[in-house]
Order: sequence, then C-alpha cells, then structure tokens
Amino acid sequence: MNIRFIYDEATSSLYAPDGSFLKKLYCPKAMHWNQLVVDTDDQRWRNCTQCKEQVLNLDEADTQYALQKLTSRYSTACVHVSSSSDKVIFLKDVSAPPAPMNAKMEKDRVTIHTARSVQDIGRAVGMGYWPDVRMLQFDTEHLRSKLSVGQDTETGEIEITADLRRRFKTSPSTSSSNFIDEDGRNWLEVIPFTNYYQYFQKSPIAAYLIPRNIKDGALVVVEDPIEDIVETTWNQGSAYRAYDVPGYIKERKVVLQPESVKVSHAVG
Repeated sequence: MNIRFIYDEATSSLYAPDGSFLKKLYCPKAMHWNQLVVDTDDQRWRNCTQCKEQVLNLDEADTQYALQKLTSRYSTACVHVSSSSDKVIFLKDVSAPPAPMNAKMEKDRVTIHTARSVQDIGRAVGMGYWPDVRMLQFDTEHLRSKLSVGQDTETGEIEITADLRRRFKTSPSTSSSNFIDEDGRNWLEVIPFTNYYQYFQKSPIAAYLIPRNIKDGALVVVEDPIEDIVETTWNQGSAYRAYDVPGYIKERKVVLQPESVKVSHAVG
C-alpha cells in the first residue's frame, strides 16, 4: 500500500497516497524554506511574511498528520517539500525548465526557456523565474509549410508528402505516379498540395523565463523564440522558424537579435 504523497511536476499538483487531489503547489512569491520565519519549536511549520500563511513541511510531518491538516475544510496552508523527500513520489516532467540557479550556458550566453501556457508560466514563477509575457503574433505570410494527402484505394490508409517530387495520382485513370510505393499499392491524391502555418498554439500568450538574479546587459540565447523569425527557406515554397536566437536582457525583458540569424536556403 502506498503511504507517500504524489507530486505531478507537469501540473504542479499534489495528491494524497490514495490518488485523491489535494492542491496545486507553486509559490507566486518564489519563497524558499530558508526564507520563512521560524515561529515555534515545531519543525513541521514555518510562517511566510509575504502571504501571511503557514507552510507545512512534508519532510518533517508524518503522512496522517499532513493529510489531516491539508484536507481540513478551513485549511489554507501552503506546503514545502524537498526534491529528495522520501515522503513524496515525484512524477517528473522532462520538459520543465531547470531551477534558475542551474540555468544552462551556451557559448557564454545564459539559456532562456519559454513557457507557452498560463499554467507553465505560473509554475515557473513558483520556481523563481521572472516571466517576460508576450502576445503571440503568427507570421503566416513568411512562415509556412505544405502537404498533400494520398489514400490507398483499397484499404483507406493515408500517407502524407511534403515534397513536390513525390506526388500521388490525381485520378484513378492516371497510369503513373512520382510517389513510389515499394509494395505496389495504389495511392490516390485526396488533398492536393496545400500551404499551412505549422506553429499555431492554443494559448494566446507565452513568456520568456528570466532568472531573477540575471543582470541588465547579460547575453542570452533563446531556445524557443515567441516571435517568428525565418531561419530556413526551401525553393519549393516552404519556410521554417529559427531556434536558439541570441539576445540580451534589458529591464527584465528579452531583447532578441534577429539580425544575427543566418538564413539558409535549401534547394531540392
């Protein structure tokens, strides 16, 4: 029988040992345990001077005591748990940014991560990042891809091609096709080559996650730019966005340097 709490990093959710939801865990003030006030001899609790709430330390409290406090009808207690706690099972989120103090360096530039949902932005604030929040503006004029869809006339299975040199038959009477099928299957074009924008996302906002201790003028590299910057074009009409774009920090904002992006022109 599981006697440990469960913490889902992807949703910042804490669950009881039986799997029932308890609460979201993130601190909008980015407070750490050693910044809290020791008010009593009880090592299970400390006080927060920012939000005036009590904070329960799961590392010190036994499971039944913690459950009683967290499930109380009137409880507003916050929770602290260390990443090495033996009281909690951690469901890791491999896409989560590292802690701000562990920010990666890329050629003497601090790596800036991007959060693309309100939930991820809130979690990053709790980790100690300052979010540089921006509206998304999709550059559908310059960034686009294309595809054509073919369908097996016998099984109904579909295939997709993005290469104009690999076309499907346009009608059943067409005797040949540039789309080569090793099994000799008969593919018919059901959607002709069509352009589309390939980088849409549901949330209308995103944010660059800036470590709070970073100084103005610090050089950075943005892994996943919010702004659409063209890095690769294809002579067949497609264009693709840039990643790992250089920039610098100014007044808690990321200033990108798109002029440093070398545009590649693919032919084929």
